[in-house]
Amino acid sequence: MTDHRVEDRNCDGCSVCCEYLTIDTPALRKLPDVLCPNCIRGSGCGIYDSRPDVCRDWYCGWRYLPVLDESWRPDRAGVLITVNDPRDRKDLPWSYKKSPAVVKFSVVDQGRFRAHIEPFISYMGGLIESGVPVFLAASTQGGHAHGKTFLNHGMIGAVLIRDYQRSVNELLTALDVCRRHPGERISLHDAS
Repeated sequence: MTDHRVEDRNCDGCSVCCEYLTIDTPALRKLPDVLCPNCIRGSGCGIYDSRPDVCRDWYCGWRYLPVLDESWRPDRAGVLITVNDPRDRKDLPWSYKKSPAVVKFSVVDQGRFRAHIEPFISYMGGLIESGVPVFLAASTQGGHAHGKTFLNHGMIGAVLIRDYQRSVNELLTALDVCRRHPGERISLHDAS
């Protein structure tokens, strides 16, 4: 992804990615849903100026997508958005390989997510209607891969007829499936 971050938008103490993401590089190894040892909760990275490249080069979707306002910042919305190139996704149905992007919404705080569900339904529905592949993921338990599901096929009917309540019900069912079915325990590569 090219670097087209939204001007004048920064993390300002949001450290959701420092806890939620799995990092497995020689410079830093961290399990999902485990706070990075370099992170100071509420302040951010304690080694910001010398942070590893994996952290220096990564930004969430909120930093890239100007259509999302301040309420979408991950620590406020309870959702971490990642935007990827479809060619990098092995789990993508073949019919979506030519999409300009793949968007994954990772629910990191159910309470904040549920409070933010109306704009979420609107934005997610627009992506699905436009043919953008959309995934939903959720934290399950520290050290395990996040439960994840492809939303487009299950949500398209409600999206096309603009049935808000059905969209909410489908989304909450998908979230429940993600939370009940954690992935495998993550094993990071040995540094030696």
